[in-house]
Amino acid sequence: MFLLAYRSLQSRPARTLFSALAIALGVAMIFATRIVGETVEQEAQSARSHHLLGADLEVRSATGVLLTDALAAQLAARPDIELATPTYQQPGSNGLTLLGVDPDRHLGYELASGEFFSGPDAAEVLLPALWAAQRGIRVGREVTLEGGGLSQRYRVVGLLQPGVEALVSQPTAWLPLSTMQQAFDAPGAATAILLRLQPGTHAESARQSLQEVLGAPYLVTSTSGGAGARSFLSTMTDLALPFAGIAVLLTAAFLVYNAFAITLAERRQELGQLRTLGMTQRQVLSLTLLEALLVALLASGLGLLLGTGLARGMIYLLLGVLQEKTPPTPSLPLDGMILASAVGVLVTMGVTL
Repeated sequence: MFLLAYRSLQSRPARTLFSALAIALGVAMIFATRIVGETVEQEAQSARSHHLLGADLEVRSATGVLLTDALAAQLAARPDIELATPTYQQPGSNGLTLLGVDPDRHLGYELASGEFFSGPDAAEVLLPALWAAQRGIRVGREVTLEGGGLSQRYRVVGLLQPGVEALVSQPTAWLPLSTMQQAFDAPGAATAILLRLQPGTHAESARQSLQEVLGAPYLVTSTSGGAGARSFLSTMTDLALPFAGIAVLLTAAFLVYNAFAITLAERRQELGQLRTLGMTQRQVLSLTLLEALLVALLASGLGLLLGTGLARGMIYLLLGVLQEKTPPTPSLPLDGMILASAVGVLVTMGVTL
C-alpha cells in the first residue's frame, strides 16, 4: 500500500509539490510565530532586567505623580528589602532618555570606558557607548542635553556598556540624581524607586506583599513584569501572528482540497481499475489518506525549515532594525515543532476526507 501511494505521488510531482508547499506555508507561519513569540518574550524580560539596573522590583505611581525620597526611605526600612534607590527619568533630545541615579545608592553598572560620577551633584553624564560612538563623542568632551525645555552642558565622564543602557529600545544617558532633579526643578522627586531584595527572598511573593501594602496608587513590577506589564512586541506576536498563521493555513487547506479533488477526478479511471482488481472502497480510501499523510509529512518538514528562516527574518526586523541592536540567535522550541507539524498533518488529512 505504501509503495503504491508513493508511486502515485511520484507520478505527479508538480501537483504533489504544489500541495506540499501550500501546507508548508501554514506550518511555517505557525512555527515562526512560536519562535518569534518566545524570542521576543526573552528579550522583553532581558530589557526589563536592564531597565531595573540589577534591582528585583520597581515601584512607580499608578497615576503618574512623582514619588519622594521619603517613600524610598520607608521602603528601605522593610526587612525584606536590602536597598531602595530612587531614580528620575525624563525624555531628552537626540533620541536619548535621561535617567538620574543616586551615586551613593546605585545598584550596578558596567562601563566601556571612563569612570563613575565624581559627586552627587556633579554636572557629569554617562552616555551609551554605541550612541556616543555614532556621534564621535569621547570621554572628556562636553555635550549639550535638552530636557524639560532647558539645555544643559555636561562633561562626559564615562561610556556605558551596550545593553546596560537599554530601556526596551531607547538609549539612556545617566546623570547624578540631584543634578537631574535640579535640571527639571523637581528637588527630592523620583519617577521610580528600585528595590533590591534581601538574599533568598522570593521576588514574586515580595512584589505581591508590597503591592498590597502600598495599594492602588502605586504599581509594583518585577523583571518578569509581575504586575502584568508586557512589551508591545510581545503583545503583537501573541495576538497578530497566530491570526496570520491561521489565515495562511486555511488558504493552504483550500488549495490542498482543490489539488486532491482534481487528482481524484483525474484518477477516477485508475481507481476504478483498482476496484476491479479487488481493492475494496475502504482500501481505496486508505490509499488516498496514505498519500495525504505522505504529502503532510513532506509539507511539515518544509514548513519547519521555512518557519525557521521566516522567524529569523522577523526577529531581525523587530529587534535588529527597529531596536538597532544585534538580534539573538533564536532557539527552536520543541513544542512549536510538534504543534506546527500536527496542525499541518491534521489539516491535510481533514481536507482529504
